[in-house]
Amino acid sequence: MNTLVLELPNREPLEVSFDKSPDRTTETFASMDALVIETNWGFNDLGIYGKYIAQAMDIDEYTFRFYGEPLIKESLPTIDVVPSLSPNPTLKAVALVSTPNCEAYEPFKGRSGRPNKDFFYNITYEALCALAEMGCTNIGIAGLTGSLQYVDDSQYKNAVAEAVCHIAHDFPRLKRIQILSNGPDISHGINYFNEFTEESGLHKNISIEKNDCYGLKRITLDIPRRF
Repeated sequence: MNTLVLELPNREPLEVSFDKSPDRTTETFASMDALVIETNWGFNDLGIYGKYIAQAMDIDEYTFRFYGEPLIKESLPTIDVVPSLSPNPTLKAVALVSTPNCEAYEPFKGRSGRPNKDFFYNITYEALCALAEMGCTNIGIAGLTGSLQYVDDSQYKNAVAEAVCHIAHDFPRLKRIQILSNGPDISHGINYFNEFTEESGLHKNISIEKNDCYGLKRITLDIPRRF
């Protein structure tokens, strides 16, 4: 496991670790208190590791699968925050996020075929924000693209790195971000913001709507589209 440290003014350094081992168990996900991961059960990180995540949260696997399916048809970028059912959970919550495989991504497809930075930045920031507001301080980030699409694209990785930098600024109590499996390699962005801290800027709020839905918190994002 490789580890970097993000150093920002007025807060303790944030540890950013990278664990790219394909081996995952229930204990892996119990080592963090929250997780951000792509929605839609399939040949992706959610499909491969979903049963272990469900076990770490003390949620029935089929119930968790039910939570992982609906976002594909949502017309706006959406985050479903699924809380643990355990009275003393280690993994407190999972944020399932819309991906480019969802209908919500259609307006963000550009002619270049590259991932849309605004989409990935905002979906990552708001998911991390929701988990941090629950008191989570050690948050994992797994695959966010719905497949291996875009996984090596710098525009995608830098968008997530910027979201991590901004969430670290806004939540000084956040201690650690763990990048897992097919999660984005944000090491270049972390090193860049360490060297050029003034370039990191601050988060710009967008319009969001929060609702309780089937025992989870649903966050709908109205992301401005710029091409």
